[in-house]
Amino acid sequence: MVSELQNAENTPLLQQTGLALWVQKLAVASRAFDELYANRTEKEAEFIVQLTRTERANMQTAFEKLVRAIEAYAFINGEAAYKPLADKINTEIGNVKQTTKARATLNQNKTKTAETKS
Repeated sequence: MVSELQNAENTPLLQQTGLALWVQKLAVASRAFDELYANRTEKEAEFIVQLTRTERANMQTAFEKLVRAIEAYAFINGEAAYKPLADKINTEIGNVKQTTKARATLNQNKTKTAETKS
């Protein structure tokens, strides 16, 4: 919007009406807003990344406790009763690892493709 007001076609009209000063002030305020918005967005992104890391660590801790509990019950009550559960958990872990590896490979290929095009 400010750039449209500042184009050569509008400059004489703004000077005639005495609005040129206000357009300059608007441009300064607009730049300040853009800077503030960019900084806020960056801070929010940093917060989300940190929150994700924290929650991932909490989830890993809870998962490790679950595994220890299953192992303890299997030790006390016998492994046969807990083997199907352990197998399902191990299958899911394998699926997650495979998906993670596939995503990493995909991202790596995208990066190589982008670098090649540059």
